[in-house]
Amino acid sequence: MHWGHKIIVAYLVFVVVLVILAFKSFQSDVSLVSQDYYRQELVYQSQIERIENERSLKEKIHIELNSDTQALAIHFPKSYEEVKGTVKMYRPSDADLDQQFALSLDTLNYQHIPVHELASGLWKLQISWESLSKSYYKEHPIYLP
Repeated sequence: MHWGHKIIVAYLVFVVVLVILAFKSFQSDVSLVSQDYYRQELVYQSQIERIENERSLKEKIHIELNSDTQALAIHFPKSYEEVKGTVKMYRPSDADLDQQFALSLDTLNYQHIPVHELASGLWKLQISWESLSKSYYKEHPIYLP
């Protein structure tokens, strides 16, 4: 094979690979992290204050993944009074899998979330609550096998 032909073949291979990569990139899902991203960004200062409120607490929330019961247990200390809020299981790679639960503590101040039906991989547990008219927020990464 002549060296001129090799250059043409190399160029054609390069163009074919480039076209295939361009085609595949248009097939990928590139959705925003959340649908109301810009509105959330505008009110982020209140989110920072809620995070700081949680960090200043003396007694912290305890989060435990129990593989036997296939449930996520969130324990609020007894000192927390009149707790109300939401728990969101946020999936960074697919917003369609996100799930939100109302915070309803049992008599021992536990919130149990079943995880047996959730897809394996990385999740972010986002807990947003109020206690005695003060707002708090905690985010905790969870890896489900």
